[in-house]
Amino acid sequence: MAKNATSATMARMRPYSTEDVPILFRATCIKKGSTVISALYLAGSSMKSHPIINLYLTRLKKLEKDLPHVLVSAVALVSLDGTILMQRRRRAAEHGGLWEFPGGKVEEHESATDAAVREIEEELSIRIEPENLLYVSSARCDTEGRTVEIALYCTRTWAGVPQALEAEKLGWFEPGQICDLPMPPLDYPLARALAAHLKALSTP
Repeated sequence: MAKNATSATMARMRPYSTEDVPILFRATCIKKGSTVISALYLAGSSMKSHPIINLYLTRLKKLEKDLPHVLVSAVALVSLDGTILMQRRRRAAEHGGLWEFPGGKVEEHESATDAAVREIEEELSIRIEPENLLYVSSARCDTEGRTVEIALYCTRTWAGVPQALEAEKLGWFEPGQICDLPMPPLDYPLARALAAHLKALSTP
C-alpha cells in the first residue's frame, strides 16, 4: 500500500494483512513507541478501527506502559504580594535559558513531597516543610524513550532567602505573567493550573 493511503481506503481493504499498515507505522512501531501511538491517535476513526492498526495500537500501548517513568517534583513559592518565584536554567543545561518552577527528580526512596523539600533546599538554600506543600497539578509527556511527569506544589511558607545556587537567575512574577515566559513545554500547563488554583483560593 502507498504511504499516503487514506483511512477510508484502508478500512475497505479485504483481506487484512500487515501490508495494510502504512510503512511508516510498521517500521517504527517498536523503535518509536509512544511517538507512533500519538500519530495513530491523530488518525481518523476508520483507520483506528482497522484490525491490523488496532493490533499495533494494543502492542504500542503496552510498550508505552513499559517506558521508564521519571517523576519530578516542582514547587511554586508564592510571596506575600502574590508573586511567584521562577528560575532560569543555565545556558549549558537542557532547556538552557528557559524559565521553570524550581524542583527536581524524585529518587526511588522518596515521596514526591520529600523530594520537593530536598530539591528546594539544594537549589534555593531555603527550608520548606512537607505539611506546608499544597498539591496543584501534574503534567506529563513521553520523550526520548521515557515518560516524564512533573507534580507541582505551592507554598507560602519557607525559611530563608531564596538564592540561585543552581540556576542562572531568579525572578518573581505575577501569576498571569508566567505563561508569557519562555519555558519548557510541561511548565505551561502547570502555570495555567497554578493561576487557576490561586484564583480559586482568593475567591470568597
